[in-house]
Amino acid sequence: MLSYVASAMSWLTGERMDGSMHAWALLIFGAMIPLFSFFSLVGVSRARASRLAVLFATYPSLTATTLYKQYVDSPKRTSGRRYIFPIFVLAVFSTFMCFVLMDGFHFHTALVDTNRYYILCGPRCLAPLVTESDKLAFSQYQTGTLVIAGFAYLGWLVWTITTIFDGANASQLLPTTFNRLIYRLCAAIFIAIVVRFSFSTDAAAADTSIANWMLAVAFTVGMFPSRGLEYIQRQADKFLQKSQRSEEFPLDLIQGISDGMLFRIHELGISSAIDLASANPISLFDATGFNMTEIVDWTGQAQLLKLAQAGKYQSLQAVGYRTVFDLVRVLKRDGGTAAVQALCNLPAPYGLDAAQITADADYRHLLEVYVALGSGAP
Repeated sequence: MLSYVASAMSWLTGERMDGSMHAWALLIFGAMIPLFSFFSLVGVSRARASRLAVLFATYPSLTATTLYKQYVDSPKRTSGRRYIFPIFVLAVFSTFMCFVLMDGFHFHTALVDTNRYYILCGPRCLAPLVTESDKLAFSQYQTGTLVIAGFAYLGWLVWTITTIFDGANASQLLPTTFNRLIYRLCAAIFIAIVVRFSFSTDAAAADTSIANWMLAVAFTVGMFPSRGLEYIQRQADKFLQKSQRSEEFPLDLIQGISDGMLFRIHELGISSAIDLASANPISLFDATGFNMTEIVDWTGQAQLLKLAQAGKYQSLQAVGYRTVFDLVRVLKRDGGTAAVQALCNLPAPYGLDAAQITADADYRHLLEVYVALGSGAP
């Protein structure tokens, strides 16, 4: 199978001068993703450092909060080493796929040998290889599967450049962003190969050509909308019984979070209001560049949703109690507890008590940031 290495080297060393320019062009094309990623990360790193400096200069008391100390001590804060492995893997994948596309259409010699690689031959692995013609056809079929994978890679490349560009503009390029790119590439190639096999189930079939529509499908699979993969992930989570928390405490109930913001928040591993309620707003600001006041407001809403749950949370927000701080203010008033219980149709011993809420560590830490931003304590 590794005969493609010798073929690629013959292009690069000039032994096949008719295509050496083509080979170098494809290798430069393959280097596009790691190089684009590197320069984008440099720009994002500078933008993040600049906005953090402005934040702490504007609100110097933030540096005295518990969440700031946790942010500084976090090992995941801005370690460049966490980007090395995913970008290296992307570089290896890109180089391999460029070699495949560089020599994959020369079917008369075949790129892959006659060994049975099950990921490449699929149902054809059962075909007997008696004559030299059979062996050549078998090698060409496996080569064709690699070409299909190459076109899935090209579709993925278009989507990836767009994703990195959008992340750079938003100053949000995380290690999880590049891990997601790797997952997306593997999924696209796997699906394209399965489609290839599903239309060539006859182990003894002689046709080894690749239909144009199959190449188009492979390219489209590479650009498969993110919503589709998200749907697959949600179904997997539901099967594994991981989505119950997200369904009970959905982030889309938080006012001010758009669909685009929601996608970026999910990228940080925050999939529910429970996660957001205990998140560090300073870390979120560093990772996303969202407005710090908005982030604190979202976190306060998430803590309210965590306390009241969906139905009662919406009743509270309908009368102006948007965040947990608003709830604490009303509970501290005379008759406030009874008013909240009546508003939400709660039984008397429900337990919405200001003292219990303010004793919670997540609330106290968020309150420190809330006050540091210039808001009054409830």
